[in-house]
Amino acid sequence: MFDSLQGDELYALLCKYLLDESTEEERAWVNAWRVADANNESILTGIQKVINTPLATPVTNTEAAWEQLYTAIGRPSYNEAPLTVAHKKPLRAWMRIAAILVVILGTTLVWRLLQQDEPTVLSGPLHTNLADGTVIDLGENGHLTPVKSFNKKHRAVHFRGHGVFDIAQNDQYPFVIHLDSIEVKVLGTRFTIDYHPDSAIMIHVDAGKVLVINHNTDDSIVLTQGMILRAENELDKFDVAGNVVDVDKKKLTFKDIPLSSVAQTIRTVYKVDIQLQDSSLFKIPISATFENESMDNIIASITFMTNLVAEKNGQLGYRIYRK
Repeated sequence: MFDSLQGDELYALLCKYLLDESTEEERAWVNAWRVADANNESILTGIQKVINTPLATPVTNTEAAWEQLYTAIGRPSYNEAPLTVAHKKPLRAWMRIAAILVVILGTTLVWRLLQQDEPTVLSGPLHTNLADGTVIDLGENGHLTPVKSFNKKHRAVHFRGHGVFDIAQNDQYPFVIHLDSIEVKVLGTRFTIDYHPDSAIMIHVDAGKVLVINHNTDDSIVLTQGMILRAENELDKFDVAGNVVDVDKKKLTFKDIPLSSVAQTIRTVYKVDIQLQDSSLFKIPISATFENESMDNIIASITFMTNLVAEKNGQLGYRIYRK
C-alpha cells in the first residue's frame, strides 16, 4: 500500500508514527521500513529530534511552510499542480508539525538531522523481521543493532539482552551476532540468547546448529538442537549441556542418557553442583522428562529409578552415591 510513497508523503507518515497518530497498518509498515535499510532509522531519529525541539514562536502559515519544504528538497511546489480537494479539513498534529518544522528550525537543520549517520537500534519488547527474512522477538530488555550495510549478503548484528532468533536459511552468507567479544555464527536456525555485558551468558538452540566463538578465551563450540551454553562472563569457560527442550520452562528430556550427562544438564540449567560418588555411576542410563520441577523433585526421581542415594552438599549442591 505504501511502497510508492513520495518524499513528502513518507515524511508526513513518519510524523504520524512518531506522534502515535498512525493506524495499525501504517505502524506495521513503518516498523518494516525501519529495518529495511540501515539509513532509515537515522532519518526517523532526525525527525524525532526535530519534533522534540521546543517551538519558540507559534506558526500558523502552514501552506508557506510546505512551500519552503518543497523548495528545500528540490521538488515542484504543490501550488504548481491543480488542486483536487474541494474543501480544507482542520490540520491534525502530525500535519501541523510536518508543515512548520522547516520554518521553525530552518531547512538546513532539518536535513542535517535527517542525514545523520546513526546506527539502527531496535529495542524490545518487539517482534520484527529483518531485510534477509530473519524473524526476531526481542525481550523487554533486548537491544539489537544491525550493521549499517545489513542485507541478504551481509548479515551481522550487535545484540544484548534477551531475544529469540529465527534465522533465515542462507548457506552462503552466515548470520553473525556480536555479543561484544563473543560471536555467534549461524546459517539458518532458531535459538535463544540471553546476554548482558559483564554478566552471565546463555544460548539455547531450538533447531539447527550455531557456532559460538569467544575471542577472549579462544574457546569455540558448535551447539545443536537441544543444547545449552552458559558462561558467568566473557572471560569464563563455556559450560555446555544437551537434552534441553525448552529453556524457559526448564523442560528436560532424557532417553537412555548416561547419568553423568544428565548431571551435567542439571548443573547447567539449574546452576547447581552435582557430584557422583565414582565413575561406576557415570554410565547408568536415565529415561525421564522434567518440566518446571524443583531440584529436590528431580534428584528424588533420579535416585528412585536408579536405587541410589543423594544428600545435599551445601546450599546449591548434591552428592549421589550407592547405598
